[in-house]
Amino acid sequence: QAARNMFHRSSLFNRRADTSSRVEQVPGDQAPMADIEGEEAPRKPIRITKDFAGIDTIGMALEGEMETDNREFDPEIVDSYNTLHDESMTPRDVTREDPKAAKDSDYYHASPVCKNCSKAKVRRSIDELDLASGKQVAETIRQSRPPVVTIENVPAYQDTIPFKMIADALDEGGYTWDIVVHDAADYGAAQTRKRMMVRAVLKGELPPLPKKQEGKDWYETIEDLIDEAPDSKFVSKSGKKKNDELQRIENYVAKGKLTFDKPILTMGGSASKGVPYAANAGQPSPTLLSSPNQVPRIIMPDGRVKRVTPRMMARLMGIADNVKIPEVWKTAKKALGNG
Repeated sequence: QAARNMFHRSSLFNRRADTSSRVEQVPGDQAPMADIEGEEAPRKPIRITKDFAGIDTIGMALEGEMETDNREFDPEIVDSYNTLHDESMTPRDVTREDPKAAKDSDYYHASPVCKNCSKAKVRRSIDELDLASGKQVAETIRQSRPPVVTIENVPAYQDTIPFKMIADALDEGGYTWDIVVHDAADYGAAQTRKRMMVRAVLKGELPPLPKKQEGKDWYETIEDLIDEAPDSKFVSKSGKKKNDELQRIENYVAKGKLTFDKPILTMGGSASKGVPYAANAGQPSPTLLSSPNQVPRIIMPDGRVKRVTPRMMARLMGIADNVKIPEVWKTAKKALGNG
């Protein structure tokens, strides 16, 4: 939503910043929503380049006529993208793309690889692909100098070497930019999903951030899909009497922090041995994870256990039912969990 707000106000960036300015992390609700009624729509398609584009969930949120160059390296994700968008994109090693290829773009967005920054990774470390991804984004900014740039990743990414490469490129290029950590649940989503967003412009000032709004109840969001969802059960690892996540949930119930009297949604795994990745009905859900090993389930008060379907995952992320998503469960979880 923040990216969309800036994207549609990009035509207002008509004053070159005197020097690059970096605004430190802010909560994301300090500025009022601008009244943009009466602004003229772009007279020609906006040209967008997206690196590590996934299935293009950010493109699903943008409006208006666009010419896009989406670049993605994962063949499975590319296949899903083509199915969803009726296109014929081919997998590309984004780290080897020409950094000048975005030179004619009005807007450049990147979600560089950094799987090792996720909370799902207990032992985090930066590998060669993480470094190569950050370097590619930095060089694209330096050599293409797109007027508007957004970078999205997990919050921990801002403390990494790859991010420093990108920050240096923005400073050297004279961009005005900031870092904002957003939680989707603060903008009306039915899921808690914290992401770092860098907003950068070559000319003018950064637009106001959207106003915050209350998150939705995950149960109300997917209630009509639950009865038809496949039954599931908690499977324990070899040699264990009980599934780890179920044990964590039961421990929290015993402490009064969860209750079996209301539906419980668990995302199937946790970065902490003692804390379940679960929430009762009446609040946003935990973050959807991309690994197929962590199975999201719903525990109903009557004892039924249901597996969260791809359409449920999409709804929790705010994706409308008329938007195509991968039908294969494993692929959907990978694509949406990384979205």
